[in-house]
Amino acid sequence: MLPSKQRENAGPVVSITTRTKSPVLAYERAGRLVEEAVLAGKERGWYYLLGYVVMPDHLHLIIRPRGREVSAAVQAVKSLAGRRVNALLGKKGALWRRGFGASVIEDQAGARRTIKYVEANPVRDRLASTPEGYRFSSAHRREVVDPV
Repeated sequence: MLPSKQRENAGPVVSITTRTKSPVLAYERAGRLVEEAVLAGKERGWYYLLGYVVMPDHLHLIIRPRGREVSAAVQAVKSLAGRRVNALLGKKGALWRRGFGASVIEDQAGARRTIKYVEANPVRDRLASTPEGYRFSSAHRREVVDPV
């Protein structure tokens, strides 16, 4: 994980893990609520959304900061998704681990490679046979992401 000072302007790859690494996002409605929170961040102008995948116990975002710094945008998505998923499951407390992991991508070619790698995560975990076949990812919903 990058130090917090570097995370402020880092991007665009962000990894967020559920607090106990439990697969609570495997429930279809929970995964959909997290995906909706990710898309809400884009719609509200917090970031440009280049790619994402909601896995059973974590979330990958490939973003470019826009209206907020990376840490503020990530916190807002975590908060929005956490409230919604907790309400669905009848739970209280933190859904996500504190903080997040971030990696800097240097150029467009690196961004494209990273998007492809992240979108293939469900295939590597045997959740889908193709990236496009996994419902909670930008590979399945190309129309919702911004161009690299």
